[in-house]
Amino acid sequence: MEGLFRRSIADRTPVEMIYMSEKGIVTKRVVTVRQVNEDAITAFCHMRQAVRTFKRLNILSALPVKRRSWRQDDQIG
Repeated sequence: MEGLFRRSIADRTPVEMIYMSEKGIVTKRVVTVRQVNEDAITAFCHMRQAVRTFKRLNILSALPVKRRSWRQDDQIG
């Protein structure tokens, strides 16, 4: 995931990730990463239209966005 996040910063490309909130709610997010540190990433969340911080432990998966409809974020389950 580290390389994917670094590429998102360098190329300003979106990443699709599955994220679990502190309340256990799992969502699919499309983000453009701005900063990476040991415990979290800071990214522009396209669902919330705002910069958010995501705990790395709560990121369940991350993939590069390959389709054009990446603005459609969903709650899963």
